[in-house]
Amino acid sequence: MNPSNQSPVAPDSIRTLIISNDHSEAVKIESVLARETAPQFLVHLAKSAEAGITVLQRGAVDVVLLSMSADGDRSGEALKLLSDRFPDVPVVVLKSKADEKTGTDALRQGAMDYLDKEGLDSRICSRVIRYAYERQHLREEIKSLALFDGLTRLYNRRGLEILAEQQLKLARRRKKGLLLILADINGLGKINDQFGYEQGDMTLVSMSKLIKGTFRESDIMARIEASAFAVLAVEAEYENAERILERLRGNLRNFNAQERSPFQVSLTTGVACYDYHHVTAFEQLLEQGTGDLAVNKQSRLKI
Repeated sequence: MNPSNQSPVAPDSIRTLIISNDHSEAVKIESVLARETAPQFLVHLAKSAEAGITVLQRGAVDVVLLSMSADGDRSGEALKLLSDRFPDVPVVVLKSKADEKTGTDALRQGAMDYLDKEGLDSRICSRVIRYAYERQHLREEIKSLALFDGLTRLYNRRGLEILAEQQLKLARRRKKGLLLILADINGLGKINDQFGYEQGDMTLVSMSKLIKGTFRESDIMARIEASAFAVLAVEAEYENAERILERLRGNLRNFNAQERSPFQVSLTTGVACYDYHHVTAFEQLLEQGTGDLAVNKQSRLKI
């Protein structure tokens, strides 16, 4: 689920839903879009917002073209309904050329853009739809970036918290266990001071790869502080913790043996086990794990 670092690529085809209660208008717009081949428009027609929702529920739509006469006086309500129900599908409004207010009002209500119905040009129409599609994908990319750590490409604390709450609900319903394992790089500040921040960053990236190699793809891995990582191991019980930590120790030993580095990397860990009878929120589980980590730091227990 890592976000891309590149701009959205123009698609070969865009699935476009035209909502208009005027069938001749809808067919005319469809014929305008048919003139364009890059991208190709795969068109669905609907006579009302309700009919359009049926198509949207099948997940077969990239962009909606909504005629503001589609539901008569209820066209504004139709736009709000679509924006509320399907916020990830951009809506482009079709309005009368003389009615500029409808276009600006539509933007305030959540539309991505608007077009004038009169003299609809295939190139302009194609460009507006394509831009709406690409802007939506860019928004989704920005949203996903907000959940990831830019350096390690693991989840950040916010991403971990969101996904962990979902996992806690699943574990509670299924009566399954969860393990939270924290790992803190010892002396990262000294590494930065003695060898430079670039070396410190390289150490963080190396440890993130080591963690990915230790845990399962189904586990949720995150960098939650400057030197600290957290892993939520799904469907794992407390008795699995030592086996997991031993695997982490072995991987770290191998890393230090193979890496030509002026220093050895060590980690201090903390463990918390999810008990659905007593733990109701991820924050509680994180507090337990942080407490265990602090005790191990004080005792100089490290791997």
